[in-house]
Amino acid sequence: QLEKDGKKAIHWYRRAAAQQHCGAQCNMGNCWRDGEGTEGGKVDLKLAVEWYRKSIAQGNSFAMFNLAICYETGEGVPVDFANATCCYKQAARQGNADAQFNLAICFETGDGVEKDCTKAFEYYRAAAESQDSRAMYNLAHCYDSGKGVSRDPVEAATWYQRSAKLGHSGAQCNLGNCFRNGEGLSQDFEKAVYWYSKAAKQGNSDAQCNLAHCYYGGMGVLQDHKQAVEWYRKSAKRGHSGAQGVLGDCYRGGKGVRRDFKQAALWYRKSSNQGSQNSLWKLKTLLEVLNS
Repeated sequence: QLEKDGKKAIHWYRRAAAQQHCGAQCNMGNCWRDGEGTEGGKVDLKLAVEWYRKSIAQGNSFAMFNLAICYETGEGVPVDFANATCCYKQAARQGNADAQFNLAICFETGDGVEKDCTKAFEYYRAAAESQDSRAMYNLAHCYDSGKGVSRDPVEAATWYQRSAKLGHSGAQCNLGNCFRNGEGLSQDFEKAVYWYSKAAKQGNSDAQCNLAHCYYGGMGVLQDHKQAVEWYRKSAKRGHSGAQGVLGDCYRGGKGVRRDFKQAALWYRKSSNQGSQNSLWKLKTLLEVLNS
């Protein structure tokens, strides 16, 4: 097994690129973009763009995708969303899933192109069929919300499941919601807990909060207020307003944790600072009790 050596890599990329190898030309661009194997780790974005253009001239879709990123971020070229979209389109036509995904986002948001949710859906679908978990998740969301396509809970659940199996935490959380609510598939609380747990362990704050709800109410798992508090705390520390509010409730009522009005007030305040009117009301009520 060879040890990683950026300098030797760029040496051989350069030799292959000199013989018009389009993949090597693209990788030369990556080296200059990232400062990998260059003298002193030097970054030269304009030179990176030059190499991408050489590779593109031979039809390399990866170089076309990378050039689109350059136009989008202003790396080595002026920011130009229209040109970025044009490059994404060309790479997408060649079946580049990353380009298809980014082009879908362009159509969804209207960046560099007229907003068109139907086209966004079509490009998400194309990328999803290339096993892109992000595209699968966004495609599922399109079916879930009826954005760019007729609402179809069954299709939504199907694509959430495909994305979830590839490790996408958002899809795992939403698949948990599908099982919890019986949306698009049969209601199954235990499976909801399974998928919430998967996403929660990846740090997904929505899943952490939902998993906490399951432990708190004994839904799909044995009721365990202490375990609920632990997951509420993890979610709350990641800034989840709902979890912060419920954690405040736990401290106020002594559920799963020792009663502590000061801690309750702290978490109500954090939640209310994010716009929760319910937590703001609870905070005011609690402070009245503490100051009386």
